[in-house]
Amino acid sequence: MPTTVNTTSSIAMAPAYSLHRNAAGADTPPEILKNHGVNAEGYFYAHVQVIPGSGANPTVTVYWWSEESTKFIQEHTSIVKAGAGANVSYEFTIEPRGRRFFISVNAACKVFVSGFDRHHSG
Repeated sequence: MPTTVNTTSSIAMAPAYSLHRNAAGADTPPEILKNHGVNAEGYFYAHVQVIPGSGANPTVTVYWWSEESTKFIQEHTSIVKAGAGANVSYEFTIEPRGRRFFISVNAACKVFVSGFDRHHSG
């Protein structure tokens, strides 16, 4: 189970950010449930902000939901972002292209998400 105080699966439209999770420590990705992920339906891009807590230097890994496997899986070439230093916040952009994703952490931090380039089908 992720070490999550709270999890929000909704995504805000940039420039606003939603608190995705407030992680107390490292995750165990195989045990993460679908509803712990971020639903990026309709968004091509997602901006992720990592805000460390308690002197942490968190490294994060991006996982994608697989309906067939019924679990979060990594890309063939994993998306891993190393911490920028103790108590140093950082941001990166991924391309969920409408998929559900989860940001796994190895240390205490808050993770915020924002969507960009929203396209409506129809």
